Amino acid sequence: SGTQCYNLAPSAAASMDECAASCCLDYSCGLWQWQDPATNPTGGGGCWVGPGDCSQNVSNPLWASFVRTGPPPGPPPPSAAPCTDASKPCAKDFDDSAWRALNVPHDFIVEGVANPACDRGHGYL
Repeated sequence: SGTQCYNLAPSAAASMDECAASCCLDYSCGLWQWQDPATNPTGGGGCWVGPGDCSQNVSNPLWASFVRTGPPPGPPPPSAAPCTDASKPCAKDFDDSAWRALNVPHDFIVEGVANPACDRGHGYL
């Protein structure tokens, strides 16, 4: 805080919270800074983001700067091979025309036949 970092890119974020979120969601972003444009006498400010290098900077109490403190997460796990066997329900071309339509939410137990030996909590079904 109190440092204006150079070599950052402007962001369209309209508030400090939006600025933080824009950097948080982008793992290539290691640093963000914010200055309320209304408090900048020279008309600048706003949100600026970058990879995390603040070696070129100037002291400026109007700026709030924040650096990502942890490493970015690793790459996502590899995706499974697509299901292409048309005989399996996961396949895009699977024929589900014989399936019945249901309204959801649906509770299969209501389709049972009442039996006094069954659980009372389930309506003897």
